[in-house]
This record gives sequence, C-alpha cells and structure tokens, in this order.
Amino acid sequence: MHCSFDRTGFPYLVLDKLKLAVSLLPITKIQFERYLADVTPQSDLWYDELLKLNPRISPTRVTLANREQLFLTGLLPDEAEAFAHWLGNGYRVPTVTEWRTVYQQLPKLPFNTIAATCLCKKNRPIQVKILLQRLHRQLYSPNTLEFSMMQGGFVEWAQEETNEWLGLGAPRSAFLNNLWNPMVDTVRPIRPDKRHFYFGLRLVKPV
Repeated sequence: MHCSFDRTGFPYLVLDKLKLAVSLLPITKIQFERYLADVTPQSDLWYDELLKLNPRISPTRVTLANREQLFLTGLLPDEAEAFAHWLGNGYRVPTVTEWRTVYQQLPKLPFNTIAATCLCKKNRPIQVKILLQRLHRQLYSPNTLEFSMMQGGFVEWAQEETNEWLGLGAPRSAFLNNLWNPMVDTVRPIRPDKRHFYFGLRLVKPV
C-alpha cells in the first residue's frame, strides 16, 4: 500500500492487490471548487443552490460536529462523471463490488502508516494540508475506516454492473438517522434528478 495524489493534491490509497487507487476521503468542496474555477460548467447560482444542502466550512473551523460540511454532497450522476473526467484519465465512481471490497480492506491497513505516507507529504497545497491535519486531530482513536469516512460519513455513489447508480454507506446518526448496513443495503434515490444532502462522492482509479 502506498499513496498517490490527484491534480488537486488530495491523497489516494493505492491498493496493489485490488489494482485500484481509492480516494482516502470523500470528495471535498475544495476539490470541486478547483474544478469549477477551471471549467465553469455551471453558473455560480447553481453552486450556491447546491451549497444550501450542506453549507461549506473552512478547514480551520472543522470540528467533529461539523466535519461533513468540508465535503461535497448533492451531486447528480452526470455531474459526478464530469468532475471525474476533469480529474484525469481513469477516474470514476467505484462499482458496488469495489466499494464493498475497499470497505472490508481498510480496517486491515495500519493508520499510522497511512498518516506517515499520505498526511505528512510535503509540497501539498496548504488548504489540503490543513484539512487533513485538522481531521486527524479531531479523531480520538483514529483508524483507517473511520478516518476515510467510509464508516460514519455519507451515502456514496456507486455503480452496479448494469450501470445503475445507487448509494452505499451509513452516515453517523447525528448527521442522518439511519440503520443501513453498506455490506447488505443499497440506497436508491426516489427520483434520479433529486439532490440529497447525504449523498457524497468517492472516486477510484485502476492502477
């Protein structure tokens, strides 16, 4: 296991046995705003409306109570695909099988190793370094699954083998009351064009 970094400076865990690099964290607003500044596919009003679902917060003000506000939520599948394409060749949402395999593998990865290789990397953009360091400090007993927010984070977009988009995950109850087990349950939006504040995004890239 080692780390790579996308064009915004955020880390990906390279899982050699799976031949897959997976975003250490859900996609952040910092990353998406880099994308908007570069390609401006929508008006500012569109993004303002999106932020009403889950208002942004500065990394310097993050706490355990508001950490979800660092991350981008409410994207629809075509918007998620456009962002993945901007990141570079090969970036995409995981399949359901990939997501669940990563979910099972992360508890086996020593967090201290990940912290040393992914969080302490020099020459990262200052906003990225602050965000990663603040999240690290907020966790009393960090482990890889918890830090990655695959546990206690969001419902994250994934694709079935049939290319159907659905959600996997179990947000913490303080953010969204639920009883989902991501190894068993899938979450399907009632309408494909409806935005949900609890739907986040994590990308993978074959290696």
